[in-house]
Amino acid sequence: MSFTQPRQPQRKTSVPLAPMLDVLFLLLIFFVTTSSFRDEEQQVDIQLPSTQSGAPAEARRYEVIVNILQDGSMTIANVPVKRADLFGKLKVLSKDWPGMHVIIRGDKDVKFDSIIAAMDTARAAGVKHIFFATVKQAQDVR
Repeated sequence: MSFTQPRQPQRKTSVPLAPMLDVLFLLLIFFVTTSSFRDEEQQVDIQLPSTQSGAPAEARRYEVIVNILQDGSMTIANVPVKRADLFGKLKVLSKDWPGMHVIIRGDKDVKFDSIIAAMDTARAAGVKHIFFATVKQAQDVR
């Protein structure tokens, strides 16, 4: 009578790589798509006014960028928006996201009343945080 147990092949433990790679690629796709949305707004052909003071703004989760082109027309997410429609869009967005920020990117040659009209419209729609985009002025190097 033999009391030894029959030999069973030992299983080697391993880390399943396929699910880990799936999660990695999903995270990669998420970060690539969310970072590209912010870049789209910056590519509108606008010459921003320069300033000596000011600080770079942090990217916010809930922000809307209103571009005001040289001719006074407005765009949001590269879609043309009329002044009358701007109020409705911002009203809906401010209701959904109460702490939303609106960044007004006005061309340096645009008439001042277009920028004031966008600011007044945003304020009337319930937006509490309104910012203006500028470019840091180059320092004279001698």
